[in-house]
Amino acid sequence: MPKPPDLTAETIARVIGDCLKARRDEMEWSATDVQEHGGPTYHTVLKTEAGQLPKMALLDRHAAALGLSLHYVLAAAVAPPGHDADF
Repeated sequence: MPKPPDLTAETIARVIGDCLKARRDEMEWSATDVQEHGGPTYHTVLKTEAGQLPKMALLDRHAAALGLSLHYVLAAAVAPPGHDADF
């Protein structure tokens, strides 16, 4: 059985940021669009996507503005490589 990758806070933050950025790109939204749809400020959007996680409540608002659940985003961050977080 292969050893799972080491999960560090930095790795999780980067994966969460990548997940949110990919969704925003898929929707063809700017960071301001996320803010205008109930997410955090565009500054916080950009910081989160760069791997600087905000408080959980802001992360939840960010995910919700993009039509994602916080559960999905967090599960995606800790899913083994090659596995999708289907929740």
